[in-house]
Amino acid sequence: MSTPTRVQRQRTKGWRMPENTVYVGRPTLFGNPFGYRQDIGGLVHFGPKHHERFGRDWDHEGRISRAGNRHDMFLPIAGSDRLDQVETYVRWATRAELVELFRLTLTDPTPGMRMAYPSRGGRFLKVTPDEIRTHLAGKNLACWCPLDQPCHADVLLEIANTPAVITVELAGVSR
Repeated sequence: MSTPTRVQRQRTKGWRMPENTVYVGRPTLFGNPFGYRQDIGGLVHFGPKHHERFGRDWDHEGRISRAGNRHDMFLPIAGSDRLDQVETYVRWATRAELVELFRLTLTDPTPGMRMAYPSRGGRFLKVTPDEIRTHLAGKNLACWCPLDQPCHADVLLEIANTPAVITVELAGVSR
């Protein structure tokens, strides 16, 4: 059995999707909700204290601002009833960052994701890693992204073909 790969979908006459291939583009259950250069989902915020405060250089902006704007955040200071003003600016996400946002919403939503969509714990997707494994394991995945560019299908391939980690607790000891 060959290793599943990513396939670039084509609009050329006569092109057919290869056997054992599933289309995972935006209109499907597995599509990336973070769009390139789209106000909804395509923005990130960053700033001088961002890494110190959040542990990363950028975060998902949500639907609050526009590219080029300054959008400061006021967050609680641990052990105090005062607020810390975190200076942030808004810019378009790169393709690589959009793919990383897709990965994070599946595995570990960022603070910005949790604030934008608290009802789902910062998760924007309609699918879980277990469902991805169930439906896509062993399949090639097709998307419109060029093969030399980052694509959310790479994240799906990784999740679909990696066994779930099961933690068993025996007498308080994790294995």
